[in-house]
Amino acid sequence: GFTTFNTEKNFDFLRIFSGALPNVQSNEMYANLSGNIAKLTDYNFFGSLTFVFSSDRSNDGKGFRFIYQILRTDYNLQPVFHNWTGSFSKELDRTADFSLIAKPADSALKARCSVRKECANHSETFVTPSEYRYLANETRLKFQLRPRKSDPDSLYCVGAVLCHVSWKSEAYRNIEYSLDLPKPDPTSLSIHLVRPDLWTQTGLIEFFAVSESVCPKVRHRCELRTEDGRIVEARILQVTASPTKPASCHISSLKTLFATPIPGNGSFDATTIACRLNDGNFIKYRVTSKTFTESSE
Repeated sequence: GFTTFNTEKNFDFLRIFSGALPNVQSNEMYANLSGNIAKLTDYNFFGSLTFVFSSDRSNDGKGFRFIYQILRTDYNLQPVFHNWTGSFSKELDRTADFSLIAKPADSALKARCSVRKECANHSETFVTPSEYRYLANETRLKFQLRPRKSDPDSLYCVGAVLCHVSWKSEAYRNIEYSLDLPKPDPTSLSIHLVRPDLWTQTGLIEFFAVSESVCPKVRHRCELRTEDGRIVEARILQVTASPTKPASCHISSLKTLFATPIPGNGSFDATTIACRLNDGNFIKYRVTSKTFTESSE
């Protein structure tokens, strides 16, 4: 608002319009000021303003001083997620990082976020970000999520992130993001061969990958590795998930049936079934030509 206003009354005018040039209209004039004004008024506007000062050639006053402050009332907020399925060297070191980015930058931006599981009513709440970064045109709030020791797969079951955000003295606003997270590999599994005595007849190596108590998002990915260095992706024939209690975010068992052609036109010395784990390692099962020869005897 004005801290002082003194012009030649009825000859020097300051007019304040809503909007920006050249689209200013006379019917959008907020104020038409002239003279020595002792009682100054604070003005609250939304959007753009135009100040037009006009004066004659004779006499003058001390002038005027106007101080304004731009308050951001709308922000472009977006989430950015990093390593959601885990980047770790040990099982309990798994983390899922995400950032809340606000444009334009505002050092007064505050937020607290919680993650909501897609299959249960409970959530994990994180009161404050682990890091604030104030850049030239954006503010970035970084959050780091860690699973409970009793439930290392809990990060995989997240279906949404709910953030309570505030600017300056404004009340908190709720902003919710639904997540379409990538399907993670399991933390553990076992490999079970299926009827090796029939492999030579079908020309296929068939096996199950089985994981116990996993989030429904988990998937199995397996491949066949031959002695000469070839890698053949195993084809999924069937996926079976055993249900569990409705309030739980886990299924009791996930079983995937795979099939892959026998290498070398049905004649080979040895090959390895390898299924991926979430830490980047593989569970391996070595298969030799004796496997189905012995099974057929």
